[in-house]
Order: sequence, then structure tokens, then C-alpha cells
Amino acid sequence: MRSINFFLTLFFVASSCTITFAADKYVVAKIVLSNNDTIVNLVKFTQLHELQKKLEVKVTDEISKTLYPLDVKSFYTIAGKGDTVRFESRCGVKFGIADNADDNCYFMMRVNSAPIPLYYFSETKLLSMGTSMKNVQQPIYLTNFRERWYTFDESNYLNQLQRFFKQFKYNNSVDKIERAEELSVEISMRKYAFTDIPKIFERLNNLLK
Repeated sequence: MRSINFFLTLFFVASSCTITFAADKYVVAKIVLSNNDTIVNLVKFTQLHELQKKLEVKVTDEISKTLYPLDVKSFYTIAGKGDTVRFESRCGVKFGIADNADDNCYFMMRVNSAPIPLYYFSETKLLSMGTSMKNVQQPIYLTNFRERWYTFDESNYLNQLQRFFKQFKYNNSVDKIERAEELSVEISMRKYAFTDIPKIFERLNNLLK
């Protein structure tokens, strides 16, 4: 979790700046291509919402190659000794009413390595700012359960968590449901903040071991 927090801090700083990163701001990445070939190379470290869409690989000082989620099976970015963050190429997420989920593919930052995964994502939303509209980056968490995506945004995360737990109870054994019942009740009693979602999934996965 330390490495995830490290990367999120860097991404938040980047998102709050109006100046873009210099062209030589690169980190080492281990990239697993869709044909299972693996390469280790420098990739451009940029704002999270941009890194979710594409990966710029440095070939030479003058040449770079852009990879998209459909080109990559998964990749890891490394910030330093012991700090490895995994991004996974995932498709089928629907964020808005007009979105076609089949066309939506992203590199998603994975928060855990547990059977029930949790991802962190920076979503672009068009919000009203007085007399004008502005694109704003807002954090959300996602999980993929039984081949279905569930999103948790800051404005409605408690209802979204309750919706997820309804499906969890519907698709699991009585024993697993009983082990998760206390956690489900605590969520309904509003004991968790939006920033506690990683703790919720850590606890849920521990209950299911």
C-alpha cells in the first residue's frame, strides 16, 4: 500500500500543476504485451488521467512509441527500490449514460493483489463552474466481480458499496456471506469514508481467506 500512496501523491501533485512534465521525465516499466512478450523500458511519467489512456515508450532520445490498452496485457511502473505499482489493461467499463462500455479500454492502477480486485481511476467529468463548464479530474475506485464492473465515486460511494454487497451476497455461499455480514452492516451504518475503500476491500478479502 505504501507504493500506491507514493504514486497517488505524485499524480495529485501533477494534476494540480498547470505546467506539464519535462520531456525527460521517465520511469522504468516492465511491459507485458498482448502476445505475452515482455520488455523493460523507460516510459514517460505523466498525469494519471493521461497515463490511463496510453503509454509512451522511449525508444531513443529522438524516437518514442505509443502503446494503448489493447496493445498491452499489463504493465508495472517502478518508482524506486521496493515501490512497484501495477497497471492493468482492462476494457468494458461504463462511466456515463452515453458511454459504450465495449469501446472503453484503459490502463487501470490496481490497488491490491487479492482475488476481489480494487482499482484506482481518475475520471474526467464536465462540471459547471459558475458561468462556464470545466473538465475536472475526480477520483473513483472500481472492482470487477463476476465479470461485472462496479464503480465507487466520492459523491455516492455508500450506495454503490451497498449495491456491490447485494450482488456479493447473491453470488456467494452462506458461509462467505456470514463472514462478510458484519462489514456489510458497518457500511450501511456509514462507518467508512470514501478514502477507506481500500481498507474495506482489504478486510473483505481477508474474511474470505
